[in-house]
Amino acid sequence: MKPRRNSKTLMSITHSKAKMYEYNVPEEYHLSLENNRPDELFSLTIGMLGDFCHDIINEIDTDLLEKREELKFVSDFFDTYLKTKLNENLNQYLLLIGSATFYLSNQQGSANVLIKEMIIDDLDLKSQDLEKVIYWILKSDYENSINVESSIYKVEIKNISDKFKIFFDTGIFDELFEDLDKFREKVYKIGSYREILFCDVIFALIKSKYNNSTWMNLPKYTDLDVDIWRTNILKSTFIKEFWPAQHLLGENEVFKGKSAVIQLPTSAGKTKSTELIIRSSFLSERANIAIIVAPFRALCNEIKHDLSFAFENEDIKVNEFTDVLQNDIDIDEFIEEDEKNIFISTPEKLYYLLKQFPHFSNKIGLLIYDEGHQFDSGTRGVIYELLVTSLKKVISSNTQVILISAVISNALNINDWLNSGDGIVVSGNTINTNRTIAFASWRTRLGQLKFINKNDIDKDLYFVPRVLSQQELTLFGRESSARFFPQKNNNGQVATYLAFNLINNGSVAVFVPRQISINTLCSDINDAYRRNLTLEKPITTSNSEEMIKLHYLYCKHLGAENEQTKAVNLGIVTHHGNLPDSIKLSVEHALQNSHAKVVFCTSTLAQGVNLPIKYLIVTGVYQGKEQIKVRDFHNLIGRSGRAGKYTEGSIIFADIDIYDKKTDRYQSWRWNNARDLLDSNNSEEIESNILDIFSVINIDENRIIAFDNVETLMALLNSDIQEIYDAFNDPYVRYEFSKKRNFLLSIENFLIENFDNTTISLDELVKLTLAYHVADDSKKELLIELFTAIKSNIETKIPEDNKRRIYSKTLFGIYENKVINDWLDENITDLIHTDNIEELESKIWRFLKSRIRNKSFRNINMPQYLDVIYANWINNQSYSFIFNKLTNLNIRMGSTQRARHLTVDHVSEICEKALSFEGTLILSSIIEFLNLYEEEYDISDLKTNLNLFQKKLKYGLNSQNAIIIYEMGFVDKFISLELSNLLGEEPVSFKRIKRSLKKNNNDVENILTRYPSYFMKVYRGL
Repeated sequence: MKPRRNSKTLMSITHSKAKMYEYNVPEEYHLSLENNRPDELFSLTIGMLGDFCHDIINEIDTDLLEKREELKFVSDFFDTYLKTKLNENLNQYLLLIGSATFYLSNQQGSANVLIKEMIIDDLDLKSQDLEKVIYWILKSDYENSINVESSIYKVEIKNISDKFKIFFDTGIFDELFEDLDKFREKVYKIGSYREILFCDVIFALIKSKYNNSTWMNLPKYTDLDVDIWRTNILKSTFIKEFWPAQHLLGENEVFKGKSAVIQLPTSAGKTKSTELIIRSSFLSERANIAIIVAPFRALCNEIKHDLSFAFENEDIKVNEFTDVLQNDIDIDEFIEEDEKNIFISTPEKLYYLLKQFPHFSNKIGLLIYDEGHQFDSGTRGVIYELLVTSLKKVISSNTQVILISAVISNALNINDWLNSGDGIVVSGNTINTNRTIAFASWRTRLGQLKFINKNDIDKDLYFVPRVLSQQELTLFGRESSARFFPQKNNNGQVATYLAFNLINNGSVAVFVPRQISINTLCSDINDAYRRNLTLEKPITTSNSEEMIKLHYLYCKHLGAENEQTKAVNLGIVTHHGNLPDSIKLSVEHALQNSHAKVVFCTSTLAQGVNLPIKYLIVTGVYQGKEQIKVRDFHNLIGRSGRAGKYTEGSIIFADIDIYDKKTDRYQSWRWNNARDLLDSNNSEEIESNILDIFSVINIDENRIIAFDNVETLMALLNSDIQEIYDAFNDPYVRYEFSKKRNFLLSIENFLIENFDNTTISLDELVKLTLAYHVADDSKKELLIELFTAIKSNIETKIPEDNKRRIYSKTLFGIYENKVINDWLDENITDLIHTDNIEELESKIWRFLKSRIRNKSFRNINMPQYLDVIYANWINNQSYSFIFNKLTNLNIRMGSTQRARHLTVDHVSEICEKALSFEGTLILSSIIEFLNLYEEEYDISDLKTNLNLFQKKLKYGLNSQNAIIIYEMGFVDKFISLELSNLLGEEPVSFKRIKRSLKKNNNDVENILTRYPSYFMKVYRGL
């Protein structure tokens, strides 16, 4: 039995009916089902379920994978029929068999969602309590026995449930299948049709759970005796059953130490898979040290939290490096101790630390690159690629290397590069949640949603009418033109309207491609409510106490009058790159725990962080002049429909012109773009940004500059970027030159690091890069020429061995390092004899100000006020405080009258990206160069003071104790300051601060209760 064309049509009608309730369409406007009754599908779907159970019980493997895929039609029907409200008397029955069918079709997350909606005390399907057995199995509620005293099968049920419980408790399997055979034989003789179905479902579920159990799979997939795993399996937080993703890794010998490039879609179970890879490596003694490299600080933080929870109370340390580029951790302490360690780091920090402790790389037994598609993400991607290249040449051949990403279209090629052909590519369809795709359409007074076939965008499946309407808003003062919300031509307002109408069903993310648009969205909705908009506010379905705390945090950083802060009062949170980490982490925590229901976000929300979003509403797909990459878009839409939270996720395009103008000869480009984006087969290959060095720059319509020869590239490398800025006014041209030069500087720095390496030739070193691996023959030759020229340049400009060693430990190239070195030559005596700390910092600041190249930092038309921003930032002040000090000075971001006025976002960018990032990068080099003077001067005090200054600049804090508290995980300057006030002013150690906080527990909790609950979680996890 399988669904044919008519069945699929009836399924579309069922979906449409369910969606009308989901989208709050009044019942009088629902489609008529007089000639199309969804209940006609019950005979087909129940028959398919019964047939599948029969095959599982009898171990008939013929076409099993195909049948399991077809079974997803059945689980989808049961789930959807529930939502149609056509026969609510069937709800308990549909929840039960729907959950069972989800489980049998390898959608365990969705099975959990449905079973959680049931209450066993209310469960009575007149089936001799067999329904309770199914519930008990799916709920994995093995600690509680089943009350089946009134069942004619009570003896058999008790016998089977006892043995099943023993198996999951101990791994001992005692003739359970034989007992099931006897039980099934009895039910088939005396049972009703429903009892027969339920009996087969019980048998199939037990057999499937047996095959998925960790007791069976861990020994099989790791070649380790089950007794070695026993302590882990019995741990309450440890995985009890394998999902498809874990089976896939096991079948491909990843848990046996095989290196691999792994493509796992979002929600496939990556976190648990990573834990299993680490445990397998440690238990088999293949590794004592595991490194996880993640490209974003938020992702590092989430990995640290997940693994700390997983390895709690075990002799395994989980360590997350700070972002500050200094030696703030004693690597040798961990290397010398014979214990298991997990280190989590951004590429930049690990790259820096390996320069300081090169021997550390020899100790790495397991190396995991998370979000591995980031090799072509600009300068950060080049550093990531060069980090991998550095490790490739030094790590042991026995080191297991894993790269994980959601979308890698050229995985074979990446694996050949990463693992030199020895690894394996692991990829498979392990998506655990259904997803629907819809387009807003608004051709009449009331708009609708058009749902399309996700495998063929040009085929409509069904539509939901009357989901968009306008409300006239109140006018103020002398306003005369009517105002409406939403405006049809405003994608952001349409998205906001849809989001507010969906909040009762689950969390909603409104994606905007550009950060500036978030402020516009917040401003528009704040204004609409001032004008008496009557839409229900998200705050009504949010956790009001948590939203008050979030509002307090927004106020502290952005100010009460900021549009984003005001939006929090409505129940809206935001997530983008210019927010402080404390707000982003608090927002993520609020969404994960359903405290907040609506988030306005950029792509930062898709950077690996797991959030339970049901709806993703897309306002646009252009980030500036460029369309979002296909692979990034699929990474983004993978956030909708979190497995274990929802059975379905929805992606909605809010731009009505995409659908409504798809047949327009001149406007159909939008539809074509959407089609391309939704087809994952169009995902871009992972490339190397190093090869972008050779691309041309279009100066204007009539002039280009080619970079296909080494001479032009070396001239760019040896130039001062300011000279280029002076020569070109076009921001695009400046950006392209700056980008190429940054890539060249990264290569130069990499070659300085490897200059004295006699174990590998320059040609061999070039060939280790991804750039060489993916380049054509002409580019390969050019790469070798370029690397050779840069090495020759290094030999000429820094012939001294001691200076080269210093240069190699920074993240700058020769030009910038020489500027720093020359400045120190002129000022070292003055710096050493400057006893006043503030005066010392002021002298360093004047140099930093001359070298920082951040766009907003350089564009400010009154640069004298950068001193005000710096002074307030480093003295604990917020973005809003700094902005308010400058707000009446007519400061613009550019020299023309059309240039934008300074905003809080500009202040945020200057603080976070210019001072906190770029400034500390320069400071790191200054600190390294101090070593050149240690024979002539006592530099110890100066080094200590500059190390502290670097952290002050990084976090915007002037208290040493507050900095330590910040680095303990309280990543908010105001919380860190308040907690540090409990300790007094005298600097103390990490351990003493931790003890003191625990000792002053009541005072600490009184402070933290004013802030989002994320920080209480951090405190309790210390």
